[in-house]
Amino acid sequence: MSASVINGDPEKLHKVYEWAGTNPLGTIEEFRKAYCIRENHIKVGGAYGRTQIFREWNIGMMREIPSLVEPLTYTVRKTDPGVSQFFKGLSFEPIAVEMDSGLFDLYEILREEGLEARNADESTIAHYNAMRLTCLHPSSHLFTSGKVSKELVEAGLDFSKYRNTKLERMMADIEVIAAEGDKMVVFTHWTNLSLNQIAAALGKAKISYVTHTGAMSERQRESAKLAFNKNPDVSVFLTSDAGSHGLNMQVARWVLNYDCPTSYDLLMQRCDRIDRADSHLDGLTARMYYYEGTLEERIWRINTFRRQMASAMQGTSEELHRPHPDNIHIGDEDTLSTSAMNWLIFGDR
Repeated sequence: MSASVINGDPEKLHKVYEWAGTNPLGTIEEFRKAYCIRENHIKVGGAYGRTQIFREWNIGMMREIPSLVEPLTYTVRKTDPGVSQFFKGLSFEPIAVEMDSGLFDLYEILREEGLEARNADESTIAHYNAMRLTCLHPSSHLFTSGKVSKELVEAGLDFSKYRNTKLERMMADIEVIAAEGDKMVVFTHWTNLSLNQIAAALGKAKISYVTHTGAMSERQRESAKLAFNKNPDVSVFLTSDAGSHGLNMQVARWVLNYDCPTSYDLLMQRCDRIDRADSHLDGLTARMYYYEGTLEERIWRINTFRRQMASAMQGTSEELHRPHPDNIHIGDEDTLSTSAMNWLIFGDR
């Protein structure tokens, strides 16, 4: 069993055992009573919209779950003895990037407007989307029908005047990696909102690449994979999350994540594209870029919490950073609190 069955929602693990005559984790009500600290009811649709429940979970208490379900399941990880020697190991590096001051001013304006909407008991989803697009690329606002982004476009805002220091940092890494003759897989969740902008930067830097998205035909996707695997001149496999599952990219030494998904499992699946049982390259490395002091940093912290939660619930060591078994050292980590939507957007309760 893997972390995929949880993916940030402990109640999914409870459902796994519904097939058993008696669920070892009790009823769903008993499960919540045992492991849920509190429930936050957050309006996500304005004064007359729906209310979403965000539950905060007690990681410490969850550490008893493996012993409760032990007769029914057995969980295996790449870091486990007897398994780890079949993998090269993967180094994971979160890269904090300082947002350009001009772009940060725009981000803060959007955040303040979101606070005003929250105080007026209005939906903040449109402001969240606009803040996230600002972190992706300033011009992303041009390619969405989001309410706040449309207002920025209609106001005649010149997005070309803003620097994207996160993309600049990733492009600097790409140029170094390509110059060293290594291949890399570059992930981003969105196509029009970020993948196309990365492609433009690669073209400008004269870095050879192929694209891979869910909107392409199966034949086009297979052609992209073949070109990347067989053509030594193609340095970058630029893909949406369509490439996060089922691909074996043993020719690549690097995975670069331009954005951090809210799903810990998805981030893990992205990085695992190069860490395969038949991988032959040493020094496998994954990086993930985020703007510090923004919701991107909080999304990264959510991933950290969910990784710790999966470890507690399954009695495993969930690691994005997986050194070679000869160098494994597992240290204690601080327990992070989970987050509700207000914290994700504004950094407060």
